[in-house]
Amino acid sequence: MKICWGLISSTESLWIKVLRTKYGISSLYLQADLPSTNCSYLWRSVSKLLNKTLKGAGWSISNGKETRFWWDYWTTKTHSLIDYAIVPVREDILHGKVADFSFNSRLPNHILLKVASIQPPRLERGHDQIFWSTSNTGNFTVRSAYHYLAGSRHEDKDSSWLLAWRWNGPQAICVFISIVLHDRLKTKRELMRRHFASNGYCDRCGLDLESTLRVLRDCPMAQRIWNHFVLRSFQVDFYSKPLKEWIIYNIQSKEQYEWNLDWSCIFGFTIWRLWYWRNKFQFDRVYVDSKYVTQESGHNDAGRGKSTC
Repeated sequence: MKICWGLISSTESLWIKVLRTKYGISSLYLQADLPSTNCSYLWRSVSKLLNKTLKGAGWSISNGKETRFWWDYWTTKTHSLIDYAIVPVREDILHGKVADFSFNSRLPNHILLKVASIQPPRLERGHDQIFWSTSNTGNFTVRSAYHYLAGSRHEDKDSSWLLAWRWNGPQAICVFISIVLHDRLKTKRELMRRHFASNGYCDRCGLDLESTLRVLRDCPMAQRIWNHFVLRSFQVDFYSKPLKEWIIYNIQSKEQYEWNLDWSCIFGFTIWRLWYWRNKFQFDRVYVDSKYVTQESGHNDAGRGKSTC
């Protein structure tokens, strides 16, 4: 990708000129598909990554003669204007530059407002400037390219993983919540996926594969515990969410339980103890009654340790 970026942004470098001349690339934008047959492995790799690299490039408008109106990322960081077109764009203007357009009725109003907020192109301002839009500095780095290819562009970073560390409770439970959010508990289903177990079914109920949700919510033993805390009118919603959404919703909850305990505190402690007692049964064959776990989660430990949650 670094070479792709060089082809787009460093047109005066000698090695760039050599590559462009060798493969007959004259356009700054490399609009057409690059030749990928009868060429080196390096060039085949470049041809595969070019479109992704172009999507990571942003443009700062000066004279408007280099930036493509419909295809380049000069108004938003996530989409080109062609994605917002409300009517088909004619072929004769499809590849026009920003300087070629004054007003465009093919775009919705909120996008036209974005276009209007950008200073109009002027010849005396010089050439348009290209920058790497996925880094804070605008400079291309291997680190930012890696995160971009991994689907974590800086403006769209998923902050849900930080919620585990913001949970107001013991550090051990914060670590556990983070593992759950990544769905990395060593359940029997996970061990079977890694070929460490031949049977992935829950040992306590034997009704289904032992997944993270099965252990922490959907196993009949876990449901008996949750039913003690969750009102019947809320149970349908409580039991219907997928794993990540379920965890995030509950650890962010501002609801209060008995003795003014935070629900997020009780929830975090309960899933932690559910995993603990699952392991006690798995390895020591110690079966704990759900009433005891409920009392431990909602009354004794939570009540005495309010300052830790």
